[in-house]
Order: sequence, then structure tokens, then C-alpha cells
Amino acid sequence: MRFWEGFAAGIAATAVAIQLAVAAVLVPGLRRSYEELAGPIPIATRLAMSVAWMWGAPIAIILALVLFHRLASDRARLGLTVAVTAVALTATAFSFWASYLPIFELSGRIEAE
Repeated sequence: MRFWEGFAAGIAATAVAIQLAVAAVLVPGLRRSYEELAGPIPIATRLAMSVAWMWGAPIAIILALVLFHRLASDRARLGLTVAVTAVALTATAFSFWASYLPIFELSGRIEAE
């Protein structure tokens, strides 16, 4: 593996680790808080807090990295690894944003009396 491929794969792996930490640490507490609010939860939040997203997205990213490393030609490998890295970073950013979306929406409705 060349330097830039390894660099991109390392960034993707770090993004996956962050996403797994969000799933294990952050989401359970937020889920309890949102249940107490008893209001509508945005679709993006429901998706980001679903088991399929929390665990499926990181697994898919890792599988893509492994498959591209094994099966792609040397010429295509760097581009595919960078693409997977971009997807991993986007997925991690989406997980944070969507997890806090109800709080962002609620804070916009707070008014002073």
C-alpha cells in the first residue's frame, strides 16, 4: 500500500471509529432524551439512530476499504480509497448533525418571556 492510500484509509478508519463511538456513547443518551420530549423526531434523526445506520454504515465502509484494497488495480485503488474516505467523513458528519437535529430545531423555538 502506498503512502497516500494508507493515509486515506487511516482517515476513513478514524471516521469509522468515531461513528462507532457516537453509536455506543452518544446515541443512547440522546434517544432517552428524545423519548422524554414526546415530540416528532425528524426522519434524519430516526435514520442516524437506527441500528442499520449506526452499525451498518461503518461495516459497509470497512468492507469497501478491504475489497478495494484486495480487488482494485493499483491505478484505481487510490481513487477508490479516497472516495470511501469521503463517504466515511460524510457519514460521520451526518451522524453528528442528525443526532442533534431535534435540539437544533428546539433551540430555534425558544423565546424569552
